[in-house]
Amino acid sequence: PAILLPLVRAGNANAWAALVQRDPGAALASARAPDNRWHQGLPGLLGEHGTADDVPTLVQLLGWHGLTHDDVEQVLPFVLRHGVGNLALLQRVAKSTHAAKLGPAIAAKLARAQLPAFLAVLPELPSDLAKFATEVLQPQLGAADAATLVQALEHAEAREPRSVVELQCVLQLMTRVAAPECLPALRRFVASERAGAWRGSAAASMIACAGAERRTVLRELLASGAVDAVAAALAAPEVGQDQELLAAATKALLANLRSLGDVEGFFQGLEPRSRATTAGAVLHAADFDQCAPAFAVSCLRALGDLKDSRLASDLARGTQHPNAQVRRVATHQLGRLFAREAAPFLLEQRKDDDDEVRMIAKRSLELLADYLDDRAQWAERLRGK
Repeated sequence: PAILLPLVRAGNANAWAALVQRDPGAALASARAPDNRWHQGLPGLLGEHGTADDVPTLVQLLGWHGLTHDDVEQVLPFVLRHGVGNLALLQRVAKSTHAAKLGPAIAAKLARAQLPAFLAVLPELPSDLAKFATEVLQPQLGAADAATLVQALEHAEAREPRSVVELQCVLQLMTRVAAPECLPALRRFVASERAGAWRGSAAASMIACAGAERRTVLRELLASGAVDAVAAALAAPEVGQDQELLAAATKALLANLRSLGDVEGFFQGLEPRSRATTAGAVLHAADFDQCAPAFAVSCLRALGDLKDSRLASDLARGTQHPNAQVRRVATHQLGRLFAREAAPFLLEQRKDDDDEVRMIAKRSLELLADYLDDRAQWAERLRGK
């Protein structure tokens, strides 16, 4: 080394290769120098002989050079020995083309004490790596971390341009912590114009963090007029079990008739009478023809699943919707009733402009006729006994 090191410092590649082969420790010591220029053989050298003191060397190496696939395989043992949980290394890896390979190995040992530092680098991480690291930290957090998360949400909200992954992960962590201390910040965020596409996720976090204010928060979200916030509230199981909340939910459904999407989960949580009443209120709304297709389909399926012949006229409301998919679902659900009461509506659907609607109506009528014939025959046989 005494002969080779001056040559290495002078830029002799042969001397560097010889030093790596003859004295790995001396080569690593040389590589730790701030002005180190050598990359060749360094990944393998780190992988075989690197110590905790060499983590900055890898950070520097990643900043200088794009590693090949073979380089990554050689350096991975070193990362697993000395790089796990190192945020500086994670931040550097995130900017390389090998984040998917090295990132999870580093993030797997992140600790709760690193939460503030992790939140600071979060906007720089690729989406998959950020989500993985968030899932590692989630089980370690508690109410004591609420203030840190509130501050992170405020920073994420103010950031320009916004980091989608930052907002997603901060809200996910808040939902996990479920601390009432997070509620005021979440309430402000949901009410702000800047919430945008994240209003629904933030509303779900509000519900998780509401604690003793849960019913108040649910009423607040249902009355908000913001479709994403309403949808988050409808997903709460107690909305269908509390008559006051159910009344507020029905009002919210009618108020957001044109913009709500799939809410089948909400209807499935209702007992049959409430389901029939609530879905029926939507189907009989004066402006049902402007109902969002996915929302209309949810109502029709919720009623159809009850298989109650008394609901035929309610289901028939769906056959008047301008959207062909809604009319198809309505016609199919009428057929599922296997009831005489559905026949007049199915016959009308044989005149629909949509080929598939006409086909569904035809098939439903045939099945209904077979069913009624079979029932009549069996009724006669049973009387004969």
